[in-house]
Amino acid sequence: LGGCINLLCAYRFAYPDPPSTDPAHADYTMLAVANGGVIFAVGVMLLPFWMLHFYLAARNTTTLEALRSQVGVHDLGGVMRNLRLAFGRDPALWLWPGVHLPTDSQEHQPLSAV
Repeated sequence: LGGCINLLCAYRFAYPDPPSTDPAHADYTMLAVANGGVIFAVGVMLLPFWMLHFYLAARNTTTLEALRSQVGVHDLGGVMRNLRLAFGRDPALWLWPGVHLPTDSQEHQPLSAV
């Protein structure tokens, strides 16, 4: 999302309305494009990291358990059940920062509510 917002801002900066006559505008345009390239490259590098940890959360597995080849030991029998245990009951709030989980993930008592 940050890369898309940055790309939109860089496009509006590179092609202002009305067109800029400032000779330094080309230098700033190059900086904006380079910034977008760096954000894109970092996003591409972090994608495998995100995919691995989403897979682990979907299997209710920690990174250490995965390194020990113990994937699926604590699997609850469904991807959504595992994700709800890790991130909370409401999927709409999973990416919202600061939302507190209703249960402790070490406490397996409220699984019927998950």
